[in-house]
Amino acid sequence: MTPRGSDTGFLNKCKSTFKTHARFGADFKKPTTFQVNHYAGKVSYEVASFLDKNKDRMLDDLSTLMKTSSIHLLANELFSGEVDRVSEERTSTGKYKTQSRKFSDQLTGLMSMLQSTQPHYIRCIKPNPTKTPLEYLGHMVEEQLLYSGVFEAVDIRKKGYPFRLSHLRFYRKFWLLAKSTVESPSTIKNWKAACSKLVVELAKISKFKEVGNCQVSERAERERVVEDEHELLLTELN
Repeated sequence: MTPRGSDTGFLNKCKSTFKTHARFGADFKKPTTFQVNHYAGKVSYEVASFLDKNKDRMLDDLSTLMKTSSIHLLANELFSGEVDRVSEERTSTGKYKTQSRKFSDQLTGLMSMLQSTQPHYIRCIKPNPTKTPLEYLGHMVEEQLLYSGVFEAVDIRKKGYPFRLSHLRFYRKFWLLAKSTVESPSTIKNWKAACSKLVVELAKISKFKEVGNCQVSERAERERVVEDEHELLLTELN
């Protein structure tokens, strides 16, 4: 989408291209704006100086100065060290890349990397509003856990079989609790059948175990009972 060198041309191009898009809108009372319907609501954008803000290519000498700086943050983080002017500073048409274009390329690269991986997210809980150490406000932490759905997720998890071990790991870990009636792991050939027999013996301690094709599953309230017995046994052996 290439506007005809003016903010108005850019706006008209947006309207003609995205007029049927569900996320795009326009306010006729404000002819120099357009709207994007984000998940949290409508956001209006003013097109005045919109194009000028994208003409933000740094001067060559200033860019070189930043890249050769002795400050690590400038040279290696913000300006990525020494770069190839032809491949990184110019677009496919030979024009110099603006800072906005560089940011867009970095964002595209980040999204490509995330889509090629299996990311795991860490939920951060603030212990106090001032972010100071050694200060813990219980009600504030409880509200964050409640409103972020953590408590609900834990309840759902507990109603199922949250503790799962492979046949091999399950048998090697708990067989000593019934060693008088089950085989030693060194002689086992069929781990699933061995686990099924071990589960029958362990039912005297804790029920609700399920032997699947690949794993043995345990309910949360019963897993602790078997773990306590296992820890007690290890203490006696030591």
